[in-house]
Amino acid sequence: MPQQNRKQYKIKNIKKFKLKLAIVGALAFALIGILTLRLSNAATYDGYQRLRIVQTAEKQLGNVEYNPQVMQYTEGNQEAWCADFVSWVYRQAGYAFNAAPAAGRSSWRIPLVNDEVAGVPNLRSYFRKNGAYKTKESLYIPAPGDVVIFARQGRSHTGIVVRVEQPANKNEKWIYTIEGNTDTNDVGRRAYPMSDGTIDGYGTIINAPPTVKG
Repeated sequence: MPQQNRKQYKIKNIKKFKLKLAIVGALAFALIGILTLRLSNAATYDGYQRLRIVQTAEKQLGNVEYNPQVMQYTEGNQEAWCADFVSWVYRQAGYAFNAAPAAGRSSWRIPLVNDEVAGVPNLRSYFRKNGAYKTKESLYIPAPGDVVIFARQGRSHTGIVVRVEQPANKNEKWIYTIEGNTDTNDVGRRAYPMSDGTIDGYGTIINAPPTVKG
């Protein structure tokens, strides 16, 4: 090959290499941008909400009414605090509720389970308004991180679902929970058959940032 042709061939190859390098660089830059965006949005709504909610609840086991930690659940109020506990766990896990705030109550804290008190949100209504409430009759099987609502036969209580399984010596599935303000006035583990007559339904993970006010 003549020397001049060799130079032109070399120059052409160099240009091709630079073009490929530029394309690879652009693709890498775009990929880094996408990953950065995904990571920046991952902190709250990344699919690990259930795990974080359960782990957060587990770290609170044994806290007794009204020690300083329990007072954080209630923002300093001495009151029935099972719904406060659920609210606090969701907030700490990075998935805070978003109810209209009021004097002495932040927007993340929903203090009632199912009671209808003017101007005060309750958990059951909150999940319903967000299209995330499953009644017992729906035959929905709750998943870890869901909120069980006890609102029948005169009971008003709530807790975080840890798991659902059928024990070898039982003929139905049981729900295992972590709850605040238990019958022993602490954060503790409890278990119920899914047929328990006081269960009204389940608040499920809301798969978009909550927008309902009130």
